[in-house]
Amino acid sequence: MRLFPEMVVYMFLTIMSTMFHLCKTQIACVMDISFLQLCDFYAIILSIWVTLVAMASLSNASYTATLNMIAVLVLFVCVVKARESILPFVLTLSIGLLLAVVYHLTMWCRGKPSTSFSKKRWALFILPASILVTLCFLIFALFETTDQYKYVHSVGHVFLGIGIALLLPNHRHRISHYDVSRQLSDEARAQSVNSRSPLLVGRVRHV
Repeated sequence: MRLFPEMVVYMFLTIMSTMFHLCKTQIACVMDISFLQLCDFYAIILSIWVTLVAMASLSNASYTATLNMIAVLVLFVCVVKARESILPFVLTLSIGLLLAVVYHLTMWCRGKPSTSFSKKRWALFILPASILVTLCFLIFALFETTDQYKYVHSVGHVFLGIGIALLLPNHRHRISHYDVSRQLSDEARAQSVNSRSPLLVGRVRHV
C-alpha cells in the first residue's frame, strides 16, 4: 500500500506554508494572512498526525482512514481555538505515538511482532526523527524573534520535514504487512465457504 493520502497532506502543507511565508514577507498575498497562518499551522499538525498513523502500520486500511478523518475534524477545531499555542503539537504527538506503541504492543502480545519498532529502526530512524521534531518545536516556541524569523523558522521546517521522512514506514514492510493481512482474510473467507457449501466450492475449483 502506497502513501498517497499522506502525500496529499504533505503537498497541502507545502503549498499553504509557501503562500503564508510569501505573504508574511510581503512578497505576495493571495489571501488574508491570518487565514494563511491558520492553514499553515493546521497543515503542520495534520502532517504529523498522518505520519504517526502511517508509522503504526495498522493492519486494516479502514482503521487508518477512520483515524485520519477523525483527526481532520478534531484538529481543525483545536487549531482554530489555539492557533498560536504549542498545545495542539504536544497533544497530536503524544496521542499519535501512544497509538503506534499500543498497536504494536498488542500485535507483539498476539505473537505477530512488527519490524516498525525494531532496534535497528529505533537507532537509525525513530530516535533521530524524534530529536529533530523536538528541536523543531523548541525552535518554534522559544527561539523565534521578529528579526531572525525567516531564518529560524526555515530551519524548523527543515528539521520537521526530515523528521517526518524518517518516521514514515518502509514501503516493503507496508506491502508485506497488508499482503499478510489480506492473505489471512482470504483464507478465513475460503474456510467459511468450504464449511457452508462444499458442492459450490467444488464447482468453482472445477471451473
